Amino acid sequence: MGKTARAPFLAFALLSWAASLSAGVVITVTSTADTAANDGVCTLSEAITSANTNAASGGAAGECVAGAVSLDAIQFDITGGCAVPCTITPGTALPSITAPVIVDGYSQPGASANTLAVGNDAVLKIELNGTTAGGVGLTLAAGSGGSTIRGLVVNRFATAILVQSAGNLLAGNFIGIDPTGTIARGNTSHAIEITSTSNTIGGTTPAARNVISGSDLQQARAGIHLTGSGATANTIHGNYIGTNAAGAAAIIASASRRVKRIDTSNLSKLNSVPWCVVVSVRIGLGHC
Repeated sequence: MGKTARAPFLAFALLSWAASLSAGVVITVTSTADTAANDGVCTLSEAITSANTNAASGGAAGECVAGAVSLDAIQFDITGGCAVPCTITPGTALPSITAPVIVDGYSQPGASANTLAVGNDAVLKIELNGTTAGGVGLTLAAGSGGSTIRGLVVNRFATAILVQSAGNLLAGNFIGIDPTGTIARGNTSHAIEITSTSNTIGGTTPAARNVISGSDLQQARAGIHLTGSGATANTIHGNYIGTNAAGAAAIIASASRRVKRIDTSNLSKLNSVPWCVVVSVRIGLGHC
């Protein structure tokens, strides 16, 4: 096939691939339980496995539906006892995410994204509490590139989110604080750890702002830790690091208010706060 003939073919193939990614399945979490059983509810653990394996979590009505070979979405519709935020407390580590997926905490009824240019009026209704499980809260492992994690509260793990694949987006999350954004519930290691390339933490809109805080700077913990030679070309933009959700005060005196290993291939922009100001574009080795 000549070059002229190949061009339309490649364009068609790319369009077909993009269409397949937009035609994913919605897997709806309906319970705060930490079970994997054919019991008529869909838990977060089961939802992740369904998205990874493209298999339903069971045959009973109400189980997680099977994912598809596409960009699936894990959404939340947890009823009963969730007038306050719904707290999921895994007994053991959640499954690693190994296929592209959108995990959308803002899908829970009553949740809403931040609309303020300064401050934060987000209402987050899904909390992941790592007190029992420890370890890593959510792992974006090999195969998960192109995923989005948004609208979640993730606290009291060792590491809240570990990013090992490329091209992911973390936006609109509260990491290491409570759902009100006023109480430190730190992770015992780095809040977010990135070992891969081309990820975006935050963004240019108010809704994209993460609040990353609560870990202990005196113990050499970072709000965002980029580690290894593969952690290149990442963008960290528009977050509050080390503060409460309003960005008005440090959450604790030694809150995780630094981005560790910002080198010449990682851009860190507009991370507003008096305690960790990485303003405009800061390039070069540094900590804050």
